Amino acid sequence: MSPHEAMRRVGHNAERRPLLTEAEAGLEALLRGREDAYRDAADLRVPTDGRTPAQVAQAVVQGLREGSVA
Repeated sequence: MSPHEAMRRVGHNAERRPLLTEAEAGLEALLRGREDAYRDAADLRVPTDGRTPAQVAQAVVQGLREGSVA
């Protein structure tokens, strides 16, 4: 999930969440630092940006059925 998508999901709104005013840049740096570890630990990678939870679940099931698990 991209940092932009993560912020969209948590409701990046400076009035509602004042501590998140610079959070997207911080989140991007954090995820960039962890990306290799996450990729190495993953058995299956499913893009989630712009997808509903049901679509993500369907992609996970499909990936498992097709044996595309690393």
